[in-house]
Amino acid sequence: MANAKIEIEIRALDKASKVLDGMKSSLGPLNKKVGKLDKQFDKVDKSIKKTSGSFSKMKGLLAGAITVGGLGAFGKSVFDASSKAEDLKIALETVTGSATEADDAFKFIRSFTEKTPFEVDKVAETFMKLKSAGLDPSVEMMTMLGDVAAVSSDKVAALESVTNLFSRTVAGGMGVEELDQLADKGIPVYDILSEKLGITRMEVSKFGQTAEGALEMQAALADGFNERFGGGMERASDSLNTKVSTLKDTFEGLLIKVGEGGL
Repeated sequence: MANAKIEIEIRALDKASKVLDGMKSSLGPLNKKVGKLDKQFDKVDKSIKKTSGSFSKMKGLLAGAITVGGLGAFGKSVFDASSKAEDLKIALETVTGSATEADDAFKFIRSFTEKTPFEVDKVAETFMKLKSAGLDPSVEMMTMLGDVAAVSSDKVAALESVTNLFSRTVAGGMGVEELDQLADKGIPVYDILSEKLGITRMEVSKFGQTAEGALEMQAALADGFNERFGGGMERASDSLNTKVSTLKDTFEGLLIKVGEGGL
């Protein structure tokens, strides 16, 4: 009986040893990702120390969550971020025409967003509206629109309004309604048109009825926006809200990288 009991215990220990070895092998790649993620947080920590002190506590909590019992929640966060990224790429493929161009547009949007007070969703929406209207959502164009919106107290709504103004003008015509939406958000569109074209608010509707007149107004507004609001996003980037928004997008980007296995 004693020998049988010893044999059973040896087999149990042997099985336990194999299980532990398997767990160690599985955790190896995860530990590497945690280490790389830790380095990424060090970069974020340096970028926000001026405003929020230190990010090291959150970094430690996240690493702890990944390695101690929080793997399920972390995995869900990775899955959600990756799914959101895939949905955006599918939408971008519709307006760009190919998966390759959609992937390039996705990278451009994420990179551009890091320099703005806006979140990825809103920047992507602006990009797609311009692209769908036949405009080139270049760095210069996106920066001009973002700079204008950044000086408004309602930045997100202002970005939507100024994007709509430029994208709809391509179809022909620019009316008081679109301009009023920006004026209501503190953007002096009528002052700019008066200065650049010598037209008053009462003359806008008639002047903007034709495609030629609308494009002339669009060009005048673009010049005025760059002159008055150039660097608006850069100035807005010093606010706490902007840094929190940037941090959120940076963290989401890290989750996407984990999901892709490229961190």
